[in-house]
Amino acid sequence: MLGAKTKLDTLVLSEGQTWVASFFPRAGAGFSPGTTAECIITDPAGGVLATWEAQSVTESRIDFIVASDDHAEIPHGSYYRVTAHLPAVGPRPPIDENLSRGSVVRDDNPTPLAAPRSSNIALSFADSMAGPEVDPNWIRVGGWGKLRIYDNSLLSLPNGMAADFVLFDKAAARYRAQTNSNRVKAEFSTIFGPVNAGKTTVIVCSNQAMTSWVGFQIETGISHNNFHIVRGTGPATWTIEETVAHDGHDNDRYTAIYDDITDTYHAYFSTDLSAPLLSWTDEAHDVPHGNGYRYPAVLFEASLLSTGVQLSGWAIKDD
Repeated sequence: MLGAKTKLDTLVLSEGQTWVASFFPRAGAGFSPGTTAECIITDPAGGVLATWEAQSVTESRIDFIVASDDHAEIPHGSYYRVTAHLPAVGPRPPIDENLSRGSVVRDDNPTPLAAPRSSNIALSFADSMAGPEVDPNWIRVGGWGKLRIYDNSLLSLPNGMAADFVLFDKAAARYRAQTNSNRVKAEFSTIFGPVNAGKTTVIVCSNQAMTSWVGFQIETGISHNNFHIVRGTGPATWTIEETVAHDGHDNDRYTAIYDDITDTYHAYFSTDLSAPLLSWTDEAHDVPHGNGYRYPAVLFEASLLSTGVQLSGWAIKDD
């Protein structure tokens, strides 16, 4: 056989128990300095549910330690893959090596007397973004940055969430759970600060991989101050469907609604729903909806040495 066959195994998760696992190099080999590793959990459709970075990497082993709260939402029947990334050594280029793969099994106590789960209950999710840490319900999906909570107390402003900036950073993340209905209402507030050029997008109707979504985007800069409705084709890729000139300010509040009857997206300034700031109707009905396409998400795109527009509060609910 040419090449190395990945070890097939079962990853066992249990409620209330930290997941601990160790992986070792092949006989006679070692993990070179600078090696990194992650465990990626996916659903049967290939959508990424979680990405866990290795807790420690040494020449002789790679250790993962994942708290119970971080794997509580991973369902039985998911799949996992553990990959090590070995840096270049001398003339040898970098190497990616799959150390283990297989299925996820949940070893939890049954709850036969629990109330049945209903899919017609209206759900709501919210994040005050007050920090000091990012809400773990946000799962990073793309971009090359991560999310961060900024302390704006010196500006007499609330804390805000954005990309961990510098040098035109981008960070895309979706919420861990999806809503129960296609029709949703999202509300969010913003922090612009003194120098916050960039684009911030509040996303609805996304799939897990963030390859299909619609977003309400605030763009700010020296000469570009606009509000867009955009259609996403990747975690950090999108095209503008509708746009309007708009000057935003600290503590501004917006309401975004998707109307599934007319297949229309509306953006409102503040909570006044008498007249939309901007609307877009998906005349061709190209954006898919239904179970699996109901995830909320966010995308932050910073400018040079700027956080971009921060979110200081966010909520979404079945409407």
